[in-house]
Amino acid sequence: MKIFKIFFLSDIEILNDEENNIVFKTLKNLKNNKHVIVDIENYSQLKKFSLVIKKLTKQKKFLFRTAASFISSISEKKSVSEGEILFSNLRIRSKEKIFLPGLIIVGSYVELSTIQLKNLLEISNCNPIELDVFEFFKITSSENNHKQRNLFKKKFSKEIRFSFEKGKTPVLFTSRKFMSLDYSEQFNFYNSLASFIAELVADLKYEIGYLISKGGITTNVILSNGLNADYVYLEGQILKGISVVTYNLKNNTRLPIVTHPGNIGTKDSLVNIWKVFENKNNFTN
Repeated sequence: MKIFKIFFLSDIEILNDEENNIVFKTLKNLKNNKHVIVDIENYSQLKKFSLVIKKLTKQKKFLFRTAASFISSISEKKSVSEGEILFSNLRIRSKEKIFLPGLIIVGSYVELSTIQLKNLLEISNCNPIELDVFEFFKITSSENNHKQRNLFKKKFSKEIRFSFEKGKTPVLFTSRKFMSLDYSEQFNFYNSLASFIAELVADLKYEIGYLISKGGITTNVILSNGLNADYVYLEGQILKGISVVTYNLKNNTRLPIVTHPGNIGTKDSLVNIWKVFENKNNFTN
């Protein structure tokens, strides 16, 4: 049985990195892989917590499962603005020094993600490719579905590569439909869906110059299952709460990946990030 320690807002308010602080001492004395739940309400509290963790990492190791903002806080990477380092420089080029095409994945189906997706698809250079969740559910629920699943995957690989050939950015997104399943079934289904998308990315990883991944579960599964990433290098924040990491491919190139949480950003976040990597004008925060 896992034992949890929970810190509430009142604890975080009194937190500082002094050795005699009660919360600091509690964190310092944690043993036997005890799980800790930290409820943080704002960036001020997050900064306090990050300072404590940075001091304690000299004495012990931590494993985190956190919001994207924690990565930015503890690394002290700042958001870039126009005129600073352009993330477009990270985009991979071919041997002929031509930029490889980008790939955008939208797995999150929260309202903000849908608005961001809609605005992105108004750009003529972005080619929409919809993955119907009901069709995927039908395939994965049938017996002996291995052949059907492979054919389904080949269909999307073909559509994505056709977008590359046309000089467009493929935008693979899950249909904006809600699956009426119980919690356990829904959890398993969406993890299966994320794994399917991760397989597509794995098949295409040497053909793309950058990846924009929208949705926490989707991004996590792409990195861990699709790319088998033991680690990635944090390049910084392209927008507040939206990080860019690079992953070392086996051909000695580093694939830039935008990790875009579902409920983060403005209505134009995806559009603005796409503009940066495509060297388009009028990028705004």
